[in-house]
Amino acid sequence: MESTRVGVAAESSGGDGPGETTLVADLGASSFRVALFAGDGHALATAARPHRLGPEADPEGWLATFAELVAELLAPRPALRVAAIAITAFTRTEIHLDGAGMPLRPAITFLDTRAVAEAAALELRLGTRGVFSAVHPLARLAWLARHEPAVHGAIVHVVQPKDFLNFRLTGRLASDPASNVPLVGDTRDYLPERLAAAGVPATLFPALSSPRHGLGPVREGLPGALARLAGARVVVGAMDTWAATLGLGVHEVGLAYNLAGTTEVNGMMLAAPVRAEGLLGVAWDDGLFHLGGPSQAGAGCLAWLAGLLGTTPESLAHAAAAVDPAAAVPTFLPYLDGERVPFWDARLRGGFMGLVRDTDPGMLARAVMEAVAFHDRLVLGRAAAAAGGPPREVVLGGGGASSTLWCQIKADCWALPLHRPDVDEPGLRGGHLLASGRPSPPPVGRRYVAAPRRAALLEPRYRRFLAEVEKLRGGTAHA
Repeated sequence: MESTRVGVAAESSGGDGPGETTLVADLGASSFRVALFAGDGHALATAARPHRLGPEADPEGWLATFAELVAELLAPRPALRVAAIAITAFTRTEIHLDGAGMPLRPAITFLDTRAVAEAAALELRLGTRGVFSAVHPLARLAWLARHEPAVHGAIVHVVQPKDFLNFRLTGRLASDPASNVPLVGDTRDYLPERLAAAGVPATLFPALSSPRHGLGPVREGLPGALARLAGARVVVGAMDTWAATLGLGVHEVGLAYNLAGTTEVNGMMLAAPVRAEGLLGVAWDDGLFHLGGPSQAGAGCLAWLAGLLGTTPESLAHAAAAVDPAAAVPTFLPYLDGERVPFWDARLRGGFMGLVRDTDPGMLARAVMEAVAFHDRLVLGRAAAAAGGPPREVVLGGGGASSTLWCQIKADCWALPLHRPDVDEPGLRGGHLLASGRPSPPPVGRRYVAAPRRAALLEPRYRRFLAEVEKLRGGTAHA
């Protein structure tokens, strides 16, 4: 497959003037959100569309939804001019483009785990362990070569979702290091040995630049509401986790974060790259390195249980709050879709252990909440051990962080200071900071501390969880 690059990243985006408006888009796993921000950081308006993400998705549909949301925000504001745009989105999702920049097939999302055999073959070829998984872009390219050779032979560019949307707006392709972690690691450029192992040229992927750098202006002549964006400055942007950590004020050495959504992401910020088994080391920001990564577990597990029981996640959370922490809460393994960090095993499966006749829906719901907290503790614990000490504080964000019960369970389980800032949409706030180029003080919020009695009750349940994970994996969970 031969490749040429389309456009390059410009040097720097610069800053907004006092009255300039930014438009921020956040393509998430369960919804697409767009917001307008005033120059002072005040949110003028937001709009959202829910969606159901599967193993494959239509990237043109994302563009159409983006145009609808832009129209919804701009139609009531005919005189408003958008000065700058930042788009954030989930990653581990590839759009394969032909030479004209058109998708050759549906996007392969982070939920697709077909490339298990191809990942194993790459590991063998490179002599590594845990580098290639079924969601690795190179494993997926190998899968396409085997199963869709006509598509594979026509691929000229492989891009992530936000880079595809930026390309349609500006006609230029660029990306950032953190959005391409499997190909970049803790460097700021592509790793030649990984590309060589797959026989893939680096030119297949976009040039890399800082998320803050300017990509270019929105093109003239775009259809519908997108025409109103012509001339607006577009920054390279970032993956959703990167933007959310910026919005939460976590870009500081010694802090850690937990983003609680449909799935959860954990990480610790360090001054230098450090490695830990199963965790991702990423060049995060200037002078800042990240250790951690995304899981498949999160609020989606509670939604699954609610669907199974014919109720709602909110009702289950209410029932869980009524459960005595000393009750015989069963053990749950939250691996309904396999697992990414730290196991990278698409074959893992979930389940309840320790069910008795007295187990009720509230106990099941609490077991799910505890299991997600246990998995987070495992990830953060590995990061802290590799870093030589625990973080000063864990900052909580995302929709799951709005659950006071879940936040308290995490505090009781982790024995770390937790801070939940008063930021409803950290990803959108982070996108505004990217687009505007302005610094911002960290947000204030509520803090949680462990209650000794509840922490003592959770400790044996955590050990039981680790034992069940060990049995499931046929190895060790490495608490």
